Amino acid sequence: MDFLGTSPLTFGQLSLWRSMEDLPPQRLTVANLTRVWEIPPGRTASDVEAAWNRLVERHEGLRTSYRLTGPRGIEQVIHAARAVTLPQRPVTGDVTGQAQATAGELASLPFDLGSAPLWRLALLTEDGRPVQLVLSIHHMAADRASVEVLHEELTALLSGKPLSEPAPTCRELAAAQFSPAWRTRRTQAIAYWEKTLAAAPRPAPLPGPDASMYSGTLSSAAVRGEAGQLAASLGVSVQSLLLSLFCRTLSATRRSTTRPQDQDRLLVALMAGNRVDPAMRTLVSSVNQLSPLLFDSGNGDFASVTRQVHTRTMRAYRHGCFDIDEATEAGRPYGVNGLGEGFDQVFNFLSGGVPTAPEGSGPDAWRVEVREEGRPLRYPLYFQAGYDDSGLWCGLTIRRDVSGEEARTAVLREIRTFLEEFHAELTKEIREAVR
Repeated sequence: MDFLGTSPLTFGQLSLWRSMEDLPPQRLTVANLTRVWEIPPGRTASDVEAAWNRLVERHEGLRTSYRLTGPRGIEQVIHAARAVTLPQRPVTGDVTGQAQATAGELASLPFDLGSAPLWRLALLTEDGRPVQLVLSIHHMAADRASVEVLHEELTALLSGKPLSEPAPTCRELAAAQFSPAWRTRRTQAIAYWEKTLAAAPRPAPLPGPDASMYSGTLSSAAVRGEAGQLAASLGVSVQSLLLSLFCRTLSATRRSTTRPQDQDRLLVALMAGNRVDPAMRTLVSSVNQLSPLLFDSGNGDFASVTRQVHTRTMRAYRHGCFDIDEATEAGRPYGVNGLGEGFDQVFNFLSGGVPTAPEGSGPDAWRVEVREEGRPLRYPLYFQAGYDDSGLWCGLTIRRDVSGEEARTAVLREIRTFLEEFHAELTKEIREAVR
């Protein structure tokens, strides 16, 4: 690829880089995102190839590499678009299974950040017809929302629809974020960090480097549109409602722990998507950052606490775009940094593209599953929640030092109990709201 120029990293890119710059070689693939996309009938392999090349031309993030130079020790290098030929793989029989196997294969291959592109594709064909496109892309090139942007735009191109105005670029965003015009915003974000951390309980000791991962999922069709209606009746967003329920459930489960003094006050790292600005919604890059939120249930009832959580959530989102190096300095006296270290729990609301209702089940079904494995995250506790009109999906991952079968079983039981109580609390509040 021909060289076009260099630029500092955006705040989102720099945050992600700081979280992975010391990863050992065997863990580099943790930053790979994979997707499998169905190709609409009637399209040819040439159609798919042309559409993808149009996306590469449109989005600088798909033709960016990185080099270890510059004031922050890393810069992005932008290259000119160059047409690529998509590798094709003929498949027969279980196309879905072969697509998932291909996704696993591509996900297992690490990327060299110094060499663009930071993505790989495989076009699966059946009797010469393209049926599935498998993507593996590095998190530095795209976050989850970016991948959805790529899917939407690929679908539009394959449907013959033109794309809208030019896509924003990371060079433009980085220039704005480090400009004098952003100085007040940068200063306010760090001031918010300092004020929040000063009022928060001190973090618990981190799990050791050999800690094990445990996880569980909750999928429910029993709350379909009702959770949205409950949130609207309270004047809050769905993510604030689910965050409030998460914090209340977590506080309740910790009342019997060794830290009872902190049972009603939780410091939560809130994943901020940082795409409120319409101009940034089609940016293909990593823009997520963690913003601190202090939960304090006090003696308030469900409605008042949830409204308080909503107010604090909006404030955390407003300050969710910041210079990670400045935030790390601000958090150092409190044992916290902007990468999640020092936070006992992380909350991430997933706005779309997640599994919700249990497959093959009735309209009121819900299910909890637990397992002795999970994504190798650095956080002691990571909670994801996704919601749409078909239902609710939640994932809980815990990183903990345990030994012995009895202790491992106890952790799985703890995860199951938490998810069951979370669901019970939500359904109870829905029932009371419609009385």
